[in-house]
Parts: sequence; structure tokens; C-alpha cells
Amino acid sequence: MSTPLSKPDLTDLTSLGDSGSPLMPYVGFLLSKAALKVSQQVDISLEPFAIQVRHYGVLLFLSQINTTVSQKEIGERLWIDRNTMVSLIDHLEAQGLAVRTRDPKDRRSYAISITEKGRTVVQQADQVVGEADAQFTEALTSDELEQFTKLLVKLLTGAQGD
Repeated sequence: MSTPLSKPDLTDLTSLGDSGSPLMPYVGFLLSKAALKVSQQVDISLEPFAIQVRHYGVLLFLSQINTTVSQKEIGERLWIDRNTMVSLIDHLEAQGLAVRTRDPKDRRSYAISITEKGRTVVQQADQVVGEADAQFTEALTSDELEQFTKLLVKLLTGAQGD
């Protein structure tokens, strides 16, 4: 297990209540906490639509590609494992937001498409998701947010080889 070369200044983290955690110097721990917090905020904002951020991501993807796509491909493109994809599509189908049909080209596979109701939900949810995202990042200047986003992409693309 690797250890950090130097401990960062954690004085700004006392409001989190975890400032005594030995994991605080680790970027992965902080990213995990940040991801959990923003997911919770977005999930709360999506409650009126009976979906969570993970459902919204699938719906947004489906609305942007504008065609049917295999469940497997959605999972690969959004980094969602097979078992989780099944439950996500089950929920979207039960809500009438997506349709799952046997792929005529491969009967072992399912083709997923978004319904009109799903498109409407995505359009309405876009605003509340954007507001929740803006609220989460409001402590950052626009330059900091741009740099932070670039760094996150760099970390994610660098970690893909694992």
C-alpha cells in the first residue's frame, strides 16, 4: 500500500466531520466522499421524477444516441457493470421511461430504447441536475472548475488502463 509523500493541509476539512480520518490525505478517499455527496444532492433533486442520478445517466445517454442500443454497450460506455445495468433497465422499464426488447440480430442480447415519457423526463430533469451540479461546485471559481474538470478527466483516462 502506498502512502502520500506529504500530508495536505486539512484545516478546510474540519466542517466535514471526518478531519480525524487517517484516509483524509488520500485523493481517492476525498474523491469518493465528493462523489457520494454530489450523488446524494442530485438524487434528492431527481426525487420528483422517481429516478436517481444513475438512471438519469442512462436516460441521457439513450436520448443523445437517438437509436436502440444493447444493454451491454450502455454498460460499457457508462462504466456500469452487467448486474447493475439489469436493475437500472428494470427500473426504467417499470417507470415507462425505456423499453427493452430482444435484439433481432442477437437473441442473447437486449436492445434498449428511450420512450417519449423518458425523453420528457430527461428534458425536465436536465435543469434540476444542472442546478444541483452548480450548487455542489459553487465554492469554485470558473477557472478552478475548468481546471478541476480537466484533472478529473485526466485521472479517469489514466485509470482506464487498470
